[in-house]
Amino acid sequence: MPRHLTSGELCPFKIYYEKQGDLLLLYFCAEVSAVLAISLPEKIEERLERLAKRTGRTKAYCARQAIIEHLEDLEDVEIADKRLKNLQAGKTRAIPLSRLLRKYGVDPGNSTKPPSGKPRNVPRQD
Repeated sequence: MPRHLTSGELCPFKIYYEKQGDLLLLYFCAEVSAVLAISLPEKIEERLERLAKRTGRTKAYCARQAIIEHLEDLEDVEIADKRLKNLQAGKTRAIPLSRLLRKYGVDPGNSTKPPSGKPRNVPRQD
């Protein structure tokens, strides 16, 4: 079984080694990410540039994070649509909100405090 020679997340590659008789075998493994080129409207490009400067990040980093977050949102919508279709087709059933509130110990009359009694981040109403 090859042993890992490099360590740490900062290393973009890994080197493994194993000894077979008098031979020392080295395995070099590099992780390569895909490159995507996109054209952006000028206004979006300017916003991306300003965000990168304000945050001290690269435009590529900001664009990557935006894509990742939006993909997660789209995947959530896809899951919700699938579950709604299953509900409408009678493949699954709905659970009344009152039952869920009871099950998890939530008092519907006091929605500013979770069951633990610790206040949530709710704006104060002075």
